[in-house]
Amino acid sequence: MAPSTSPRLAYLGPEGTYTHQAAWDRFRDTVHYTPYASIQDTFNSLSSENPFAVIPLENSTYGSVTESYSVLQSRRFEKDAYVRGVTSLAISHCLTVRKGTKMGDIKRVMSHEQALGQCQGFLSRCLPNAELIRTPSTAAAAQALLNDDERPRESAAICSSICSIAFEDLEILQEGVQDDVSNRTRFMILASSASVPLPRSHESDPSAFRGLLRLSAPQGCRDEGLSVLELLTALDLRVMKIDRRAKICASPFHDEYIVEVTKKRADSTNLVNGISKLTWEKEIQGAIDRVRDLGGEVCVLGLW
Repeated sequence: MAPSTSPRLAYLGPEGTYTHQAAWDRFRDTVHYTPYASIQDTFNSLSSENPFAVIPLENSTYGSVTESYSVLQSRRFEKDAYVRGVTSLAISHCLTVRKGTKMGDIKRVMSHEQALGQCQGFLSRCLPNAELIRTPSTAAAAQALLNDDERPRESAAICSSICSIAFEDLEILQEGVQDDVSNRTRFMILASSASVPLPRSHESDPSAFRGLLRLSAPQGCRDEGLSVLELLTALDLRVMKIDRRAKICASPFHDEYIVEVTKKRADSTNLVNGISKLTWEKEIQGAIDRVRDLGGEVCVLGLW
């Protein structure tokens, strides 16, 4: 349990989701966790009383999370939120049971249909006669398992490992039961401002010196594709990812781009001197000035 003075952190719920797992792996017991039913609700919860949130950004198999990118397009994001980092989680499914259950006791396995499909090989080998029951989410499967008082030793759930922490009566019977070990999801760490101190982290950020920008050509430009290329060139930064979105404006078929950038080259001198963050902020400001000099529109959504 986090101390009563610890800050609140919102996440895409319910309790036991992979977003909850990603947040727990990063912050452990340094925050109070609050689940929300949707990505939009999680984002809307940001305030001085609820200063942090974690939402999924992209999956290595299924690509960008559309609802999260819609949040990044929100004009409210410019004043009420800031991306302060990312965290990556290997999607590792666990066969979870009520305490005391053995593999031979299991007659049914519950989970989201995608998780059941991702564990088909394991289920065929180890539980070939088990009934497969679909649930709205992997966390819902864990909750259903917890509430199954009629046949508590005959059911299992495929879910994240945090469910065994969130629900005291559950335990992991076997970890890593998915067929594909390369499936990962990246999550955004949001804050209510760029200056609020982040909680103590229990893992290092593997992608330091990153920035997230919202970029668009001037409205009414006939050759928008060329203009976007010119603006990307003006950034003069390494572009790691681009997500194209339809811009919310009066002009039809006008796009804007969520662009993830990083430094052009490692600066070991600044790193040794401990002033890398300052030089990175200066690089971003220079990129912003160059884009605006061309008449482009740019907004900094986050730096880390």
